[in-house]
Amino acid sequence: MSSRDPFFIVRDEIESLYSQIERSYEKWDRLPEGNAERVMLGRELESSCESLSWQVDEMDRAVSMAEKEPGRFKLSREEIGSRKDWASKMRSNISKVTLSLEAAKGQAARAAHASLTGTASSKLDGALIKENDDFIASQQDNQQLLLRQQDESLDQLSGAVTRLGQVGLTIGEELQTQADLLEEMEYEVDETQSRLKAARRKLEKVIKKSGTKGQCTIIFVLTFLLVILCVIAFN
Repeated sequence: MSSRDPFFIVRDEIESLYSQIERSYEKWDRLPEGNAERVMLGRELESSCESLSWQVDEMDRAVSMAEKEPGRFKLSREEIGSRKDWASKMRSNISKVTLSLEAAKGQAARAAHASLTGTASSKLDGALIKENDDFIASQQDNQQLLLRQQDESLDQLSGAVTRLGQVGLTIGEELQTQADLLEEMEYEVDETQSRLKAARRKLEKVIKKSGTKGQCTIIFVLTFLLVILCVIAFN
């Protein structure tokens, strides 16, 4: 069992992925509308935000489960509140990026519609058509290069998200293991208490039957044995 709380392992991974999303978002925001790289980067950001949002939801569910029995998982109310606040803040940050991407998509769609409407009501001359074709060919070449670069970045980000999912799934197993250990300890404590009560009853019977000197000797011997039993039971 890991010596470090799984929550902090997953939290660090999520924050690292969000930092990558922030850097990609800043780059996306600087690119002009209609740029091929901006379009590809926007799609990657949407996919990354969706995956990261799912991971934050899983973390929040794990914290809620621990909140029901904080003593069992050795978490204070303050620590649980801190973890819930972190999940809420991270979810809000991801939502801001997602809303910005959706707004940009809507604006681009409206611009494209207006452009198509205007084109339908006008005629393009031969020079404009040629210029447009040259531009499209140039953009296609650039897009192919960008696709290869973006694929490499996406593979790295996808690998990180996969690792994050695997670590997140271990949280439930970790919590269940801790619960099993606590139940086993409670059982051992109850069994030890039962043995002590039985020994105490036998001791009382022997004391009643013995004389004063015999009682002192028996008390000393049984006290010594009781100490040994306690040491064995709690070790």
